[in-house]
Amino acid sequence: MHLADFSPPLGEYMNDKQTLHVLLVEDSRTYAMPVKEFIEDKGHRVTHSRSGEDAVQCYLEELPDVILMGVIMQGIGGIEATRLIRQIKTDRWVSIIMMTSLEGTESLIEGLEAGADEYLIKPIRFDVLDARIRALQRIARVQHSLQDVKQQLVQTEKMASIGQLAAGIAHEINNPIGFVYSNIGSLERYLSSVFQMLDTYEQISATMADEHQLAQLASLRKELDIEFLKEDIPNLITESKDGISRVKNIVQDLKDFSHVDDSLDFKLADLHKGIDSTLNIVSNEIKYKAEIIKEYGVLPEVECVAAHLNQVFMNLAINAAHAIGETRGKITIRTGRSKDKVWITFSDTGCGIPNDIRSKVFDPFFTTKPIGKGTGLGLSLSYGIIQKHHGTIEIESEVGKGTTFHISLPIRQTGPNNTAGNTQ
Repeated sequence: MHLADFSPPLGEYMNDKQTLHVLLVEDSRTYAMPVKEFIEDKGHRVTHSRSGEDAVQCYLEELPDVILMGVIMQGIGGIEATRLIRQIKTDRWVSIIMMTSLEGTESLIEGLEAGADEYLIKPIRFDVLDARIRALQRIARVQHSLQDVKQQLVQTEKMASIGQLAAGIAHEINNPIGFVYSNIGSLERYLSSVFQMLDTYEQISATMADEHQLAQLASLRKELDIEFLKEDIPNLITESKDGISRVKNIVQDLKDFSHVDDSLDFKLADLHKGIDSTLNIVSNEIKYKAEIIKEYGVLPEVECVAAHLNQVFMNLAINAAHAIGETRGKITIRTGRSKDKVWITFSDTGCGIPNDIRSKVFDPFFTTKPIGKGTGLGLSLSYGIIQKHHGTIEIESEVGKGTTFHISLPIRQTGPNNTAGNTQ
């Protein structure tokens, strides 16, 4: 299986016109300005640093895509700055190009060994620089793709772990749950018999016992609060049985959500069951923020990879909950059928998405959440999964009123290889 099959095609979110962030490290302003202006005229963003120390700090703070590094500068030179940058552990790819007027091979070798990817000889020809930048755009595209696949692999491994955990839970818990449930049922029957016998005994004792014995029985009955026990014990048993049923349902929801027993082949599945199981799994994420409203139509079983669609439903539900502010809102899930397709919508009463960023919501790594609060991959993965199912996912939003995601899926897949990923 190729995990990249679940990503949007690279051309849809990154092309040769992709904007790069270039860090230009050059202590000569006279030399740096023409280079800076040329790169900016090509549509890229440029940050200018005039020393090696400043370059390292700027790299840490801004994480540029490309560094054009001068060699000779006051303080830390370009070669040492390159070595320091390469020692910093990040998942962000950056290309370092040395700019040097030193034509000796020794300094060039030293720069490449320090971690530079290539070099340009001063004075730099702008046509060569332009060709380098366009080549770096293509490299950036591949690097972003690799990062995307890496994140998808992590997510897939998490899903597999959930499935394995669910299977283990089911195996380890279902049997003792069965014992407890059976024992509570037996206890319920036994207590019913005991209460029946107690009622009969009281009726008979009233005709046989003397007044002293009757007084003792009445006192004991009052002390034990028999009437309360006869009312409360059945309630306790009922609540215990309900609690055990809930545990069984949670385990089943985990199994249904992850479809641990399924392969990655397309199979007929009940989408409503998948949505319900997913909502149960993420209920703690949602219940304090929003009321869930379900308006389900009549759907046939859909040919799909149920575990992957459940991941889409989870991403949309959590995304909707996060979009709702302090005031409790509503998340409405609607489904229906239109000819040979089914449709699902997730609507929230959240803050909405501004027009200027609406086109970016399916881009990998795009997020409006604070750093560390989100990877920006949830909607990108969802987009890729829906595409792999030959469906569509679209967004409609109004700032201050909320957002709706529209999903359309074919009821039956077409093609000779209906699998979640190609195999080799």
